[in-house]
Amino acid sequence: MNSTLKAAGHIGAELGAAKAECERLRTALKDLIGLAEDQICQHHNTHRGGAIWEICDDCGMKWADDMGGRPEFMWPDEIESARTALSQQAEPNDTYTATDMATAAAQGFRDGQAATVKDSLTVQPMAYAVFAANGNVACFSTQRDHPSLVALEADGHSVVSLAPIAQTAPHSSKENEGE
Repeated sequence: MNSTLKAAGHIGAELGAAKAECERLRTALKDLIGLAEDQICQHHNTHRGGAIWEICDDCGMKWADDMGGRPEFMWPDEIESARTALSQQAEPNDTYTATDMATAAAQGFRDGQAATVKDSLTVQPMAYAVFAANGNVACFSTQRDHPSLVALEADGHSVVSLAPIAQTAPHSSKENEGE
């Protein structure tokens, strides 16, 4: 059992590092999109330059009416792809990830307790999970409509309803002596 909890602690640490790296990349992607939005002219401010020209006041680009005029602005595909990727990565909300569960179990081990993942979770009225092919929890939430669960389900994963935990971990007799 101790080796299992130690392994859970290592997995929790690795998953925590991966989670931190994902957040670092999210921030970098947001910053890059912000830079692109600041640097790419959308040609909002234009004026007429003679009979056939439309000229952008911000970047100086010009279009002739007889050559099709000013085209509708569209962001580059790379910027749209980055925005789509960010929009699909919703922030967790009351979600217990594999990292959270492994870390909780490992914390119990470090404190000298015989903690299990079940003991580490808060008792909830209903819970939902998506399991990876190897049996590990990919996503755990008390909200059936949580964006991570919905996205995983849309990708073909099954969302499993978990029955509520019937009882909490038993208390030692020493804890009950003072009552």
